[in-house]
Amino acid sequence: IILNDDPDVFDSADDTDICSGGVAILHSEVVGGAGGNNYQWQEWVGGLWVDIPGATAADYETDILSVGSYTYRVVVVQDAGCDGVSDGVSIIVTEDPVVSITVSDSEICDGGITTLISEVTGGAGGNNYQWQQLIEGIWVDIFGANGPTYTTGILSEGSYIYRVILTQDS
Repeated sequence: IILNDDPDVFDSADDTDICSGGVAILHSEVVGGAGGNNYQWQEWVGGLWVDIPGATAADYETDILSVGSYTYRVVVVQDAGCDGVSDGVSIIVTEDPVVSITVSDSEICDGGITTLISEVTGGAGGNNYQWQQLIEGIWVDIFGANGPTYTTGILSEGSYIYRVILTQDS
């Protein structure tokens, strides 16, 4: 007869800070014990660990989450009777980011340039930018304009409309 220690169970998330309306993808790792693994993911609700119906795989994708804090863990019971529980992983869900744009000079002469400056508040994760210009009713990406500011090329007389598309990596 071989007597094994209970397994060590670890949990992790692809992102622990996400925006409202996103989902969290959780992973487990089981080290040691004996036998096949049976999983049950749980959520901390009102001071109790509550089983999540159908969350019985090594990985778990949450439902769409709204603003708040969520904590999950996984319970593993092995076929040989060994069991273990992870410490838990917390997911923080924040409001979507708000982007405002200012312009260094909103009125310039023919042949001039100007700089557009974006400011991001809120959200979660690193910022990725894509500046666009409205041309004949269609938003067109500006090649290479991928930073928080954008300096136009030389502009001819007329009116120009720009925006920035912001995505965050969480």
